[in-house]
This record gives sequence, C-alpha cells and structure tokens, in this order.
Amino acid sequence: MAKIEEKAKVGRPKLADSELINDSWCKIASCLVVALVMTICGVGVLTNRTPFEVMTFANPNKAQASVAKVKTVTVLSPKHVETKVIKAKKAATVVIPAKNEN
Repeated sequence: MAKIEEKAKVGRPKLADSELINDSWCKIASCLVVALVMTICGVGVLTNRTPFEVMTFANPNKAQASVAKVKTVTVLSPKHVETKVIKAKKAATVVIPAKNEN
C-alpha cells in the first residue's frame, strides 16, 4: 500500500487580491488610531491635563506670582576686614567681605 503524495506547487505564488489588501490597510489604520488615542490619554494622565489640552499643547499650570517688596540683605563681615557695598538696581544693598591686599 503506497501513500498518496500531493504534488508540490511550482512557480510564482499567488498575490493577495484587492479585498485582502483593503482589509489589511483598514486593520493597520485602526491599530494606529487606537495607539494614538492611548498615547494622548496616557500623556494627559501623567501630566494631569485633559486630552484636548494635550492635543493643543495648552499648559494650565502657568506660573503666576506677585512681586513683593525687596528687602535689604546685609552680610556682616568679620573684624579687621574692609567691606564693599554693592547696590543692585537701587533696591538691595549687599555687604560683601573683602580682604585687604597690601
């Protein structure tokens, strides 16, 4: 009793038909859309922003501060040392110890 052997196909394989190609492109596009949505939502969760703020690059945490009065800062120098007074923008007076170079 001999086994029946199938004949091996020879030649160029058949290419995919247009229906299979269109189906493949639809699957690729849907996977990319899902990945994009997951990325936008993930960035929103990590930065505590809404997906719309992530897409428009809006930053809700803009730095806001009020300027207070500048107080004078004085650094005391040790004994027997001359001092130099530096005024920055006429608002702050800083005393820096300086050595005598004689």
